[in-house]
Amino acid sequence: MSESGARAAGSAAAEEVVMPALYGQLVDSINQFADMMEASVATQQDGDKMPAVRTEDDLLQPVITVFNGYRGWMQQALDEQAIPASPLDMWLLSIVAEGDGVSQQQLVQATGRDKAQVTRMAARLVQAGLLAREPDAQDGRRWRLTLTEEGKAAHRHMGRQRKRLAAL
Repeated sequence: MSESGARAAGSAAAEEVVMPALYGQLVDSINQFADMMEASVATQQDGDKMPAVRTEDDLLQPVITVFNGYRGWMQQALDEQAIPASPLDMWLLSIVAEGDGVSQQQLVQATGRDKAQVTRMAARLVQAGLLAREPDAQDGRRWRLTLTEEGKAAHRHMGRQRKRLAAL
């Protein structure tokens, strides 16, 4: 078996264990959040009982757990395919994939991140070969970002991974 075939087989075997476990964690966290919300509403409607004191952290913890689990799963999927990007980088790539030559200013607006952070992320993705940076034909002061073939492949791979997780 070739090295890439062995890696794919190992990745598939690991996925059979990791994906259901992650899915179980996500479902548990969502159920925990729903239970906390239900308990909070029930105690508020019952005039004889004092409402349960729920700090914002108590209510947000299951959401944070779900988010962190998804981000960890996404990073693992990127690492397994040797894609030189983080989950945040992939978000930026997905925005670029939706447009045709996106400016960094458009990325700032779409992500809500500051200009310096978007500039660093874009530079890192250009250096990694996932984005191409070209001068704007109409405004020489601007640069347009597009996905390279490697960036398109990474974007397609993560799309398949997200669909696979959603199907569990």
